[in-house]
Amino acid sequence: MKNIRASQLRLSLVIVAVVMLLWVIIHDRLNRKCTKNVSIDEGGSRIRSKKIEGNIQDNRESPETEDYILHPANLCKRENSLIHLDYLVLIYSAPNHFDQRNAVRETWASDLKRRSNIRTAFLLARMEDNKVPARH
Repeated sequence: MKNIRASQLRLSLVIVAVVMLLWVIIHDRLNRKCTKNVSIDEGGSRIRSKKIEGNIQDNRESPETEDYILHPANLCKRENSLIHLDYLVLIYSAPNHFDQRNAVRETWASDLKRRSNIRTAFLLARMEDNKVPARH
């Protein structure tokens, strides 16, 4: 009786794993189709994405007021060519936590960058005062 339950449990887990794998593959292909409709505008150190075709709905409330600084500007490049990113890991961080960000960069983030098409970026608030040193 225990062998039957164990084999049924294993079969159920295999089925769930296969369904999850298929779901990931399908969504990855859909995302790749969507990224073909988006281009990147670079202006100095600022970068924005915009729609090329009208078949992708833009759900941002006011994209004109959003302002992002991407540093370094070559985050999605390897040598001189753009790469297809599989994942972009965004990490929220306070501007004065430079040492913690540097620890992440020197450990697992650098390993991810070397071995795959995964990039890590830190999201920092823009400071009104200049009390925090200008380190990234």
